[in-house]
Amino acid sequence: MCSIGEDDFGDEGGIHSIPAENPEPAQILNQQKLCKCKDDFTLVKLKLKEPQCRKCFLNYIRHKFRATFGISKIVKKNSNVLIIFDGSVRSFCMLDLIKYAVGQDLHKRLYVNPKIIYLDDTKESVNFESVLEAFQDCPFPTYYTTISSTICCDIYNEEQRKVVREDNQKQFQELYEKITNPTSQLDFLQTVKKSNYRNIARKLNCEFVFLSDINIDCAKNLLLNVSLGRGGSAASDFSLCDDRESDVKIIRPMRDINPDEIDNYCKVVELKIPITEGKNISADSLQVCTSNFIDELSQTYPSTVSTIFGTGNKLKSNHETSKCEPENDLDFVQQLFANSLKLDDIPTKNFERCLMCKSQLDYDNSTTLFATEFSRLISSQLASTDVNQLTVNELQSKTSELEASAKNTVNGCVDGDVNEFRKMLCHGCRNIYVD
Repeated sequence: MCSIGEDDFGDEGGIHSIPAENPEPAQILNQQKLCKCKDDFTLVKLKLKEPQCRKCFLNYIRHKFRATFGISKIVKKNSNVLIIFDGSVRSFCMLDLIKYAVGQDLHKRLYVNPKIIYLDDTKESVNFESVLEAFQDCPFPTYYTTISSTICCDIYNEEQRKVVREDNQKQFQELYEKITNPTSQLDFLQTVKKSNYRNIARKLNCEFVFLSDINIDCAKNLLLNVSLGRGGSAASDFSLCDDRESDVKIIRPMRDINPDEIDNYCKVVELKIPITEGKNISADSLQVCTSNFIDELSQTYPSTVSTIFGTGNKLKSNHETSKCEPENDLDFVQQLFANSLKLDDIPTKNFERCLMCKSQLDYDNSTTLFATEFSRLISSQLASTDVNQLTVNELQSKTSELEASAKNTVNGCVDGDVNEFRKMLCHGCRNIYVD
């Protein structure tokens, strides 16, 4: 029998008798101990790993990164890949890992043709001179674009950069400010960025797009997609390969690397990473709350991310890979939210995928969406009505009307251009459209 008495459990649920785990964090060691390889002294101690010297640690990280391509075999030999560089620490590390992998001997070389594009984001303010300095020793072609632009240019051409910055800037800002909900604003930015990645990759003849998402980013994306009503695309946004569009696939080659390994890699190879000045992001958004929740939970329970990963790896995409229309998606989105897009402008009305995010449309006869819409109608239309004054027949009739209205709204069976466009959007993108 258990020897813990009832008195041992206080109001905090037994926290007095069961100590919380406090694993030793990853760190740079100062003790002069010989590494397991017996060639050098230990330098790095990762969680649940033996202390490693500089050579062993770099071999471990680089092999872990390189093994992602060997196991999946998604990226074919001599493929053109577009590397998304946003100035974050993770993107600096990914660029350094790719430079090393491409320059290896024949047997260990990563056979790809990289092209780098710096995305001028609205979330962080990065010293542009430091970005140019990072690209000085880079042997790959480098380009520049903004989140609002559909074009790109040589990053070293100042005149062309000015043209790119002004491309769609005013229209995009007006479009962004029309969305009043902070959660929908961030969701919109993320959706537009992915669409922009693919459009630019097509223009540069790249078959793959490399993102610098690490394991905790993928875990956050999984929970966030569920929270935003994007469960149908959760597997694609979490997995190694997002193949919703067959001509351009999004790859996350660093999804198995954790933040501790990133921090120690930067210290060991002495990467010069500029300090970024974060812009104001509303703390009321669901994205920020989800991120803070996982960050705080990971500090107390280190297995948080691995648990989410175990769940995410069991998810399967509910779509079949197909080639989407080559038209510029961002132009469609801008016209849609500016209320200037006409039905005749759409190449086909037989949509099976969302016009914005390209995920499978699965709202038909959805009981979950019906319950949500029906609850909204009940709250909005019956709130000002004294239900006690209605007869049973009147109440049943009113309820039937609201049920029919909710069903038609979910399935997009209401007349009008607005509802015709709603048919072409998934539930998550509909929320952005409504906001």
